[in-house]
Amino acid sequence: MSEEEIKPRNALKLIAIALLIYIIWVAATYILEGRIHLFEKVDPIDRMAYVVIANIAIGTVLSAIAIRYLLKAQLIKPEQLGLSKSRLRTAAIIGSAVVGGLTLFVLQNPRTLEPLIVFNVFMQALPVSIAEVMVCWALIGSSFESVARNNNNNNNKRRIVSSVIVGAVAASVLFGVYHYAHSPPFNQTTIVLFLMLPSIATAVTFFLGRDIYAAVIVQNFMGIVGVLAGLPNLEVYRQPMVPIYALSAVSVAALVISVSVMLKRTEKLIQNSSEQRVVSNKDRTTREKGVAS
Repeated sequence: MSEEEIKPRNALKLIAIALLIYIIWVAATYILEGRIHLFEKVDPIDRMAYVVIANIAIGTVLSAIAIRYLLKAQLIKPEQLGLSKSRLRTAAIIGSAVVGGLTLFVLQNPRTLEPLIVFNVFMQALPVSIAEVMVCWALIGSSFESVARNNNNNNNKRRIVSSVIVGAVAASVLFGVYHYAHSPPFNQTTIVLFLMLPSIATAVTFFLGRDIYAAVIVQNFMGIVGVLAGLPNLEVYRQPMVPIYALSAVSVAALVISVSVMLKRTEKLIQNSSEQRVVSNKDRTTREKGVAS
């Protein structure tokens, strides 16, 4: 997105695309999880269907396709997604997210700190957290941020701050509302409102760190506290859970590929922008020479 203002029609299209993906994702979550109370029982087949369809195919891949289109249309900026950072800075932000997320997890006094149980629950929740970050923060948050920045007539610094707040609030609120599509107790209003609070940590990570991977890590650490508290039996998680590891690996691969595709889109945008500047400078030089002669 250039510094030029987004036209009202394009702003409407931007929000419409983001909300459409959100609605599809929430509907899939309800059909495959909330409707059958999947989280209240052990059903490997239904859980696999839920993870693959709702979280990997829709939450991760479809969101990435939408984001790529919005990048191509210049309705959101690559910088909003952290796609123009150096690898060193990306690694530093991800490392900080691991330390910060783990610290926040421990400070919340979780039900257990047994390493294998925590690892298994972390891996089980990871595909869901990836989808949540892709839909609520990378897509919804960035879209509302772009529109707010465009419609704000304040000075540049205030415009940036206010637009980030709008994006963060939109992402956190819709993240909370999405839990109405889940099994009890996550679909209860008190829980929905409560879950909006820890999502602030994800919002801070995403909008200040500008890194999707870092946001996923923090979001997952914040989320597994509630998952651990709701597990009826921890004994099942005191052993390696290969199917869960496999699903998590597929989900991470989908995220990495999606981000790589978006990076290629960003590189093309930067290259095209550079070429346009070169052409513009040549035209300006030619006109100046013509005037001088």
